[in-house]
Parts: sequence; C-alpha cells; structure tokens
Amino acid sequence: MKKIIAGMFFRMIRGFEIWILLALTVICALFFNYKAMDDEMYLYMLHSDETVREDLNGVAQDVNAGNVKQFRFENLGVSVEDAYRARVETIEQATFDRLEDTYNYYDQEIRFLFVSLGSIHLLPTVMIILFIPFFFGRMFSDGTIKNLIAGGHTRGSILFSSMIVTMVLDLIALLINIAAFAVWCVYFEWKPPVYMPVLVPMLILAVLMMFMASSICLSGLFISSKKTVSFVVGFLVALYLAFPSSSMIAMVVLESSYQNYEISQEAIDETKAIVQEKGWNYIEQKFDYSQFTYTYYYGDKELLGINPPSNPLLNKVILGMLYLDPALVSHSVASNHWYAAPYLVSRDGLLTVNSITAVLWLTVSTACGLLIFRRKEIHC
Repeated sequence: MKKIIAGMFFRMIRGFEIWILLALTVICALFFNYKAMDDEMYLYMLHSDETVREDLNGVAQDVNAGNVKQFRFENLGVSVEDAYRARVETIEQATFDRLEDTYNYYDQEIRFLFVSLGSIHLLPTVMIILFIPFFFGRMFSDGTIKNLIAGGHTRGSILFSSMIVTMVLDLIALLINIAAFAVWCVYFEWKPPVYMPVLVPMLILAVLMMFMASSICLSGLFISSKKTVSFVVGFLVALYLAFPSSSMIAMVVLESSYQNYEISQEAIDETKAIVQEKGWNYIEQKFDYSQFTYTYYYGDKELLGINPPSNPLLNKVILGMLYLDPALVSHSVASNHWYAAPYLVSRDGLLTVNSITAVLWLTVSTACGLLIFRRKEIHC
C-alpha cells in the first residue's frame, strides 16, 4: 500500500487537479467565512460607522464600533464552562445573573461558533467530491488500475490506498477552512468562547462526515468505473449533508404527534412556583433519546416532559430516521426548527450517536465498494 500511496501523491503533485483544489479551497474558505462573520452584529460593528440601538435581555443599549467589544463574552468575566452550562445545569447565581441580566452577546457567540463547526465540513466535502472523479477517474480512463493489478497489487489495497489519500486531502482542506476562520477572528478582533469538551466532539463529527462522504463518492467510482456516477453520487451526498432532509421530515412528524399531548396543570404550576422562588437557574435540562426531546428537571424531579407518541411502530420508524442521520446535530443547530444547547447535545451523547452513525455509513459504503470492485471486470 505504501508504494501505491506514494505513487498517487507523486502523480497528484505533478498534476493540476490538486493545485486547483487547494486554490479553490483557500478562496472559498476565506469568502464564506467572512460572509458568515460579517452577518453577526457583534462582529461587523467593529468595522462599521453605524450606531445601533438594541434591546437584549430586556436591556436597551446603543452599540457602535467603540463599545461593541465590551459586550462580547470575552469581557464578561465569566468562565467558558459556566457560559456553556447556563440554562442546562445550575451554575452560581451571581454568574447566571451576569449572563442573563446584562447586555451581552454570549449566547449568540456560542451558537454561531457551534453552527460554524457544524458546517465546517461542507466546503472541504464539496471540494473533495469534485476532486475524486477528476483525479481518481483518470486511473480508470488511462489504464492505471489495470497496471496496478497486473503489478501484483490487490484490489483491496488499491481501494484502501485511494481512501487514505482522500482522507489526507480531507484533513488538509479542513485545516485550510479552520485557518480561514481564524484569520477573520483576528480581523474582527474576536476571541470565540471555545469550550473543548463540547467543540472537540463536534469537530470529530465533522471529520467523520467528511470521511463518510469521500468514502461513498470513491466507492461509487470504483463500483461503476465512471466519473459521471461519482459526480452524481457525490452531489447527492453533499446535498444530504448541506440541507435538512429525512431527519427534518421525521422531526416534523414527531412533533405533530405530540400536539395532542397536554402537560398537566399541576406540572405547570409546580414549575412556575420553583421559577418564582428560585429562578430559571435551578431548572435543568436532560435529553431523552426515547422521545427525541429534552425534559426539564428540578434536582432529580421531572417537571415538564412529553409522552412518546401513542403508535409505538411509528415512534420507532421516526427515531430510526433521526438517529441514522449523521448530520442531525449540524442540521438542527443551523435551523430554527429544533435547537438544543451545544452543552446538552454533547453532555448527553447526541454528538456521539451522530459520530457512530457516520462511522456506520463509512463502513457500509467501503464494504460495498470493496465487495463489488473485487468481483467486477476492469475495462479501460
């Protein structure tokens, strides 16, 4: 495999495809990351002549380039762990009051950073999906595959070598995207609220989704030996990862099945009494996999929750559709349809479930590609 991989990289460096890929990745990463940040008021105001009057958390404030930085998370004097845990777990009351009762952007900053990480795989995925048919497709059209097989290399080693090369390129493209994000952080003088126990699992999921997409696209090419098929398969995978599809449909169906369920007045009254006496800081959230929703607790006592649908079979089908979508969390945090706090989906394992699903699809696509490629005749 070492010789095959070395030969692929040698051909790649001598060819034009890799340089076009890298140039496009750099340009697109800089452009799209800038556009995303320039839409965030707490960022673009730093380079604006405007003064905007805002009402946030019940506090009115004039915001301009001279004072916008003081309202960012970095100047709140609050630990990043407490900022992520707020509204999910109980934190010190003084810290909670500072986050909730002052004019600041901490919640928007956390969500924007998490959404950015949730979509950070998309650009590298699109670039690699365009690259695979051009570079690896030439291996079929110019007879390289036949030569490798004639030289004693197994079909499995050829496929796995190709996958390793694409995964290396995935990581390079991802690092370029991260570097572009960092460049604009410096430009906007923004220190994002980075909390590693939440963001690292999200980054791992992004990497696994890139590997999954590359594997499916590459398997499509090796199964069909046709660039067109690889393009089509890659396009469909990119579309699936970019836009909410089956999981969002399932979520709508699931939520509609809850509409006839009414929370008891007793539970509502008890929750109101706790909030009036203690405040929202003492109301905690937990994710419930059997219902795909979060429930509210006071200590160990459940306050507000949703019963599962009355049709058990429908419930299992819906939950299957949800949990078999590796991009479920990234779709959810980027939409206004369903949103759970980043700390919640990380602590309660939903990110881990999505990562396992990505590995599952990666394994299945690779196995299918290997099984069929081993049996087919090569016509070059």
